[in-house]
Amino acid sequence: MIPKECKRLAEVDFPIAQVSRSSLAENAQRRSHPKGLHLWWARRPLSACRSVLLTLLLPDPADPNCPKDVIDQIRESLLKVPGRPKRWGSESKSPKGLQKTILEFIAEFSLPENAENFDYIATAREMINAITPEDKPIVFDSFAGGGSIPLEALRLGCDAIGADLNPIACLILRSELELLPRQGEELAVLFEEAGKLINARFKNKISEFFPESETGFRTIAYFWARHARCEAPNCGITFPLANSFWLNKKDNDKAALRFFIGKDDDSLAWTVFSPQKESEVQQATITNGRAKCPKCRTILTNERLRFQLKQKNGGIENAKLLAVARKNISSGKIHYCSPNDEELKAAEKANQHLYDITKSYDTGTLSPIPDENIPLSELR
Repeated sequence: MIPKECKRLAEVDFPIAQVSRSSLAENAQRRSHPKGLHLWWARRPLSACRSVLLTLLLPDPADPNCPKDVIDQIRESLLKVPGRPKRWGSESKSPKGLQKTILEFIAEFSLPENAENFDYIATAREMINAITPEDKPIVFDSFAGGGSIPLEALRLGCDAIGADLNPIACLILRSELELLPRQGEELAVLFEEAGKLINARFKNKISEFFPESETGFRTIAYFWARHARCEAPNCGITFPLANSFWLNKKDNDKAALRFFIGKDDDSLAWTVFSPQKESEVQQATITNGRAKCPKCRTILTNERLRFQLKQKNGGIENAKLLAVARKNISSGKIHYCSPNDEELKAAEKANQHLYDITKSYDTGTLSPIPDENIPLSELR
């Protein structure tokens, strides 16, 4: 056992640069990754969780309180890693050199391609077993969310307990940590079939709100923005609130919104265009909770902006449609355009449908659109 006086590796050093690069590489992939099961708002990179857990569990071999037998077992485990650098043999002879070797191993194990490498997994488990030979370490995550931490704890051979207040997170955790390991490919096939069935039903249900043109294009997305009114004495223009007016930044297919003064001089009109350079795109009209008028550049403070939006029930009911995305059914290419009459009618139809659903609910039952007042006492 490791005495309490002995520092853990995380208290001494961490290969942050290498793990950060591994996390970026992992975020670019979808295959063989939990986010392919379900997207979660704040899913932690597996590479980072795996590395942090190892440094939290393993002792610092350079600490004088670290038991010699543990140091010897960790060194022996590291020297079994296939393709290890030759210098590991000589460096790991000293406690400081072994510390460096462990950190290098953790950096390599953080690579996404090594997450399923049995040799790396076996080595990590052996090192952890050296510090707890009788019982597995228990990793408890009380806000597990998408389950990255408990998943990596299981990979390292620990017992993991994950919990969350969100029922969707709990469902993800159970599917990811209990059902998939037990039922494997059979469950994956059933999950994919169910997903296709739900997707087909959902598409059929909302197809009337996403029109398909005779030229082979289907509307797939609507871009909306809440609006605010400039409070400068000589302005009073109404403008959209957005932290960016870019629609697409991909080379050879750039699209953004361009604004100009409307006919009534107290509001903005807009159109979609293809900018050639960054400076052609309108600057953001909202930053850090403050709005800036695009005409006179007057700042609308956070308090005044909140006041305006509160008068309009949060601004959602007065949101305006800025642009749409259309997909070429044959080629799959996406185009960004100003909405046409058919799309404006479809958007209005969707709004009316939502209104009808909300009104159909009995008084006293929860509305499909949350509209309950939140007591200030609950926010403190």
